[in-house]
Amino acid sequence: MKTGWQTVRRHLNFFESQDPARGFWNFNGEFTNNTRGAGGNAIASLLLGYPTQISRATLFGSFGLRGWEHAWYVQDDFKVSRRLTLNLGLRHELFLPLTEAAGRLANFNFDPANPAPNLIPALGGPKYAGRKKDNNNLAPRVGFAYSLTEKGKTVVRGSFGMHYVSVHYAGQGALGRNVPFMPIQVFAPGSLNVGRNLSQGIPVPRFQPLNSAAEVQAAAAAGQVGQIQAVDRDTKFSRSQQWGLDVQHEIGEGLLVDAGYVGSRGLNLFSSYNLNQAQPGPGAVAARRPWQPISNIANLNFLGYFAASSYHGLLTKVQKTFKNGTTVMAVYTWGKSIDDSISGSSGQTNRPGGYQNINDRRSARAESTFNVPHRFVLSGVYELPVGKSGGVAGAVLGGWQLNSIATFQSGFAFTPSMAASNLNNAGAYQLPNRVCNGALPDSGRSISRWFDTSCFVAPPAFTYGNSGLNILRGPGLSQVDLAVLKNFALGFKEGAELQFRAEAFNIANRANFRLPNFNIGVAAGGTITNTLTGFGRQVQMVLKLEF
Repeated sequence: MKTGWQTVRRHLNFFESQDPARGFWNFNGEFTNNTRGAGGNAIASLLLGYPTQISRATLFGSFGLRGWEHAWYVQDDFKVSRRLTLNLGLRHELFLPLTEAAGRLANFNFDPANPAPNLIPALGGPKYAGRKKDNNNLAPRVGFAYSLTEKGKTVVRGSFGMHYVSVHYAGQGALGRNVPFMPIQVFAPGSLNVGRNLSQGIPVPRFQPLNSAAEVQAAAAAGQVGQIQAVDRDTKFSRSQQWGLDVQHEIGEGLLVDAGYVGSRGLNLFSSYNLNQAQPGPGAVAARRPWQPISNIANLNFLGYFAASSYHGLLTKVQKTFKNGTTVMAVYTWGKSIDDSISGSSGQTNRPGGYQNINDRRSARAESTFNVPHRFVLSGVYELPVGKSGGVAGAVLGGWQLNSIATFQSGFAFTPSMAASNLNNAGAYQLPNRVCNGALPDSGRSISRWFDTSCFVAPPAFTYGNSGLNILRGPGLSQVDLAVLKNFALGFKEGAELQFRAEAFNIANRANFRLPNFNIGVAAGGTITNTLTGFGRQVQMVLKLEF
């Protein structure tokens, strides 16, 4: 039996300025015109040192996140019989919420009566900024291996395990970027009175606690608040349930066949959305923001652990080893990953950011953008049958080895979206209405028309589109790599050798294309203009000395 304990102390120190440390200085002709609004020159105002507006967002001093992580485990392996082995284990993990070295954290209060940054807007409040500890992170692990035959030619393996992930840095560090710890300084003297001179610079920001919605609203109206970060106070750490079943069978001598199924379920995954996303409609946007007491703030970024995912995959492998040292292996994988996580840190890079409708986040459940449904890899190692005669010729010509890898896989999914939104809700993207499938047959696809853009039309004004996420698929990937190598033994030291390698990546120089332009309503929609960077033919030769 094995048991153990682990304790980790996390330190993350940094200084961050959202804007350049010296701020932004804007000049126009207001202070050099003829007082009637005519004339004036921005360069002349710059030479006089009279800016029209100065702004800077900065963090008060250095910022130091601190966190404790504790874990213990117990594990044992049981040899039930000659043919059956069990692996049993249990792990418990405790990730305490992050604190800040000087208590400079502020969270968002979700009380609609007074929604404001609270808990630590003034120093000395609760160190976790209202976030709760999650003590229930028990992680059981079960596995088995069973030989169906006495000689061990066929083996079945299975497992299940629970795994937790520390998501400290997926959002919690944002609490230090809240007001009042990252204020925006704005100086706008207007068109008549000269304000700060260029030579005066920008003063050191002053700490001004904001304890109510009214104070936050006023600061936002003055341009002193850019956005507010809100971290879910009911902290639930991301966990993954993983299971699998695999069968290996040896046929004859040197031929191995392997087939297996793997599955996983992700819960409490990190994601985010804008709590103050306005509802679609005509007129002023601020009047349609859900949190009216602070409607001057367009972005209330909620960072939580509410997303989920699932994966199911079939893995097959055939491997043959020959007596002359040649090895051939073919691997095919079929899989499907689905999730509803929007955060960039989740790997969702090929679809619009955020949720189209924060009140219908379930509609974001779709195929993961990183999912590859089909992938086939054929590889081999072959020793060239030359130079067997010995002597000098054998030393030079013998021992050469040829390696090859051929990869073929499906393309990634992508989401057609409107190039211009008519939702009138300040920034949220809009999906089109889907009137037909949109996917073209293989024979009808080209880089100038990868999908049928006419199948996607603009929804009526102020309405969400009904098209889904990741409903079309981009170009696949095909690549063949080759390598030739030989090891030369060196006589000056035992075990010393010189290795020569000649490698060619994508030897056929096949063009592997990026995803098409998926914007609906522009002429470039549906076209492909770029190939994958770094996937052109590359040839290199290497000498390596080992001793």
